[in-house]
Amino acid sequence: MGLPVIRNVRSRIDALKPRACWRPLDFAELPLLKLVERVRLGGRVDTPIALITRAGEHGAVWYLIAGVASAVDEPRGERWRQAGFAAAAAYLVGSAMKMIARRGRPPLASIGTETALSFPSLHAATSFAAARAFAELLPEPFDRAPFAAATAVTASRLHFCVHYPSDLVAGALLGDAIGRATVARWRAEDSSAKAAARAEGARLATAALATTARSTAAMAGGAADGAAR
Repeated sequence: MGLPVIRNVRSRIDALKPRACWRPLDFAELPLLKLVERVRLGGRVDTPIALITRAGEHGAVWYLIAGVASAVDEPRGERWRQAGFAAAAAYLVGSAMKMIARRGRPPLASIGTETALSFPSLHAATSFAAARAFAELLPEPFDRAPFAAATAVTASRLHFCVHYPSDLVAGALLGDAIGRATVARWRAEDSSAKAAARAEGARLATAALATTARSTAAMAGGAADGAAR
């Protein structure tokens, strides 16, 4: 995804005002954020967590991983690229949802954010879309690593209180749904390819049997002619 597209989406989101209808839910979730604020470890802990949360901006880390993996794993390069596109799709869909929902950020946010709107979390959406798709391309037990990384990116947003918990849950569910759709398409393609391979194998086997039958019949006919003479 190009930077001009990202900037255009961000500027459109920034131009919107938060909706007042979110206030009851904001009030209900605020105590949990206050608890996080009280127990949060600062100082040296903030630095690596800030790096994690910055890596997840716009889904950048997932596009990078997908690009590198597509170059290294050439036989499945196209699917790695599609996994990156799944994260990009989650970003775009989540951005559209932000513009519709227009939920404001928590008042306890301890770091700056790209936009003033909160629901759903684009960090969570892009992370879990990529995680679901990446996991399909990795062997066990490495297929668990993308989910651990996605959880770390999502948790980093809660650490800095820049999202309400429901923002993170909604983002994760959105991303997972997009990732699952991508995986389902791959499995359907694989199933179709296997069915086509089986059909081709059956066709070749039938042709081979027919050829054998004709050859046997020809040999039998020749033997009968020889005996008649």
